[in-house]
Amino acid sequence: MNKLLLLLLLSLILAFGYWLFLKPKEPEVIHSIDVAVCMTDDKLSVYEETLARFDEDYKDTKERPIPNYLYFPAQHPICIERAKKSDIIWDYDPETITIEYPVLISRCGEIAVDITQSDSYSGGIEIPIYMDLEPDDPICIKAKNHVFEALGGWRHKDRILPYESFVTEWLSGDNFDEFYKYDVGDDFRESPGKYFGKEIPSLEGKVSSWDSNVMVYISVPLDTIDFDKKNESTGQDYLRHLHTEKIRLKNYGVHFKTSEPYPLETYYTKIGEIDQDTCHKLAPNIKGTCAESHIVYLQKYGGGSMGPTTSIGIFGLFQLDNGKEYMVPLKYLTEKAAMKYTGL
Repeated sequence: MNKLLLLLLLSLILAFGYWLFLKPKEPEVIHSIDVAVCMTDDKLSVYEETLARFDEDYKDTKERPIPNYLYFPAQHPICIERAKKSDIIWDYDPETITIEYPVLISRCGEIAVDITQSDSYSGGIEIPIYMDLEPDDPICIKAKNHVFEALGGWRHKDRILPYESFVTEWLSGDNFDEFYKYDVGDDFRESPGKYFGKEIPSLEGKVSSWDSNVMVYISVPLDTIDFDKKNESTGQDYLRHLHTEKIRLKNYGVHFKTSEPYPLETYYTKIGEIDQDTCHKLAPNIKGTCAESHIVYLQKYGGGSMGPTTSIGIFGLFQLDNGKEYMVPLKYLTEKAAMKYTGL
């Protein structure tokens, strides 16, 4: 009898131990709720959305739900409907909050062809939101002419270099003419990189022959660049909405507009990367290191019926032994030549 009681007690202890230590635990349920984020030009309006609610079983949970952000363009029916109601729970203020923010990308089939991105956003994490278009959509029809893809601005030391970092020949040719006092060849205007460090000994600018107060640069010392110029970009920008050029995802590039001292719009984007060996071959006489090199697509528009000017060039960012940095135009390219490097 005592043995029977002992066995029974042992069985109870084992059963309790299994229940306490070995029984599989119920998986932890993480609750979430969908939140609609509506994109506009100057803010992100965040709405509590009813696309998905808590299951009734969890309505009394005390756990704070995890927000699942769903991004929509402002013209989406959800945003139009919600904007009529007073259930805005939060407006994005870029001065006080860093948030994941959406980038609306239009696709024709599997190819991304257009991007909508507001200039008012800075920092944060880009969340791509894809919108699939029909083949007969005007954006898809225009996309058939695209031969380059915008890869964005040139970032250096956590700053985006401005358009003025990349010199091209003026319509008058005066900026390149200033350097013809050196023994340069006929291809200087096409391949200036090969002459720096030898025929043109310095990467610094020259005082112009027409005004002693004007400096002319072909290679640009980065310490002379103004990063703080005010951008007057508006919704009516000419270059921003110009779709005749052969470049897709244009808004990834850098657009700038000013009215002082005269009206001017500029735009540029990287469209290809150049390896370090090629960079040095295009500027073999510069005593320094090519830290980075890209093919850059540039546009400039000063108003009038002439329209914008477009240039494409290979540029190299050189660091000299003295620590100074220069943006050097290595070689200018025709569209056909650029396609050999970057053709889609």
